[in-house]
Amino acid sequence: MTARLLTVTELGKRYPISRGLLRAPLWQTTLRDVSFTLESGQTIAVVGESGSGKSTLARQLVGLETPSVGDILLNGSSIVGRQDDALRQLRRDIRMVFQNPSASLNPRVTVGAQLDQALQHLAQLGPRQRQERIHEALASVGLPADHRHHYPHQFSGGQRQRVAIARAILLQPKLIIADEPVSTLDASVQAQILNLLMDLQEARNLSFVFISHDLGVVKTISDQVLVLYAGEVMELGPTTAIFRHPQHPYTRALIASSPVVQRALQVPVTPLRGELATSVDAGIGCPFARRCPHADERCRRERPTPRWLDQQLVSCHKTGAL
Repeated sequence: MTARLLTVTELGKRYPISRGLLRAPLWQTTLRDVSFTLESGQTIAVVGESGSGKSTLARQLVGLETPSVGDILLNGSSIVGRQDDALRQLRRDIRMVFQNPSASLNPRVTVGAQLDQALQHLAQLGPRQRQERIHEALASVGLPADHRHHYPHQFSGGQRQRVAIARAILLQPKLIIADEPVSTLDASVQAQILNLLMDLQEARNLSFVFISHDLGVVKTISDQVLVLYAGEVMELGPTTAIFRHPQHPYTRALIASSPVVQRALQVPVTPLRGELATSVDAGIGCPFARRCPHADERCRRERPTPRWLDQQLVSCHKTGAL
């Protein structure tokens, strides 16, 4: 039995773009109507090209930014705009693992001291309890306890990411946002880190929002896939269904561009051309229309309404006809 942990409803984020004192400002929308749910102990992968809104979504989920519209529920309670004690609890329940562990670790402070600082700020524990928690977290990621005395530069890239993961699980969170956590690592180290994440998920019933451009990794680690393009959901569904029979032309093109997984495609694909549309120039129609080989006049003037096709939610006027 699983329980719903995270519910994201019609999430949107826009930023003002200055046009001068005498002209009305433009607004750049980086997320529009993003909705999905995540069960406890499961992983949803968020995929799309650079600039598609993946990292913006991650920042909304961890409270680094406030959505312009929409809501985020954790265990049924809204976490949007929370302050003070409520925000402190949110930062215990939702942690983040970044793409570059070197940038997220202080090079002048030992690993143990950095982990201890996190506990001092967010957990009501005494010195002895904090040290026990640190030892346990390091052991969980495969690092000896005496490594707490080391500085970040004394670790390899894979070891630094293990330290970052140890910091993420230190407060016993419910949800981890993993933003490209293995993209800078060698292939063999990637596999080790992915296996570690899956082992931790099973042992601790962790849920993951896993952001990645590597569809081979996504196919291995996720239960669901959310496909973003120009800040909008193009397709959402179970991983097995998405990779076996992707419905949206953009999803098909992404999968076809990955040598590792393209052989699983059961439908013909036209290669992806052109550059990612921004929210400013996406217009009123489908944001993918100018790159889609199947687009017609309706696609260019009318934004598609997401529709369910079997297990998959697809934003395409031609859903089921391609």
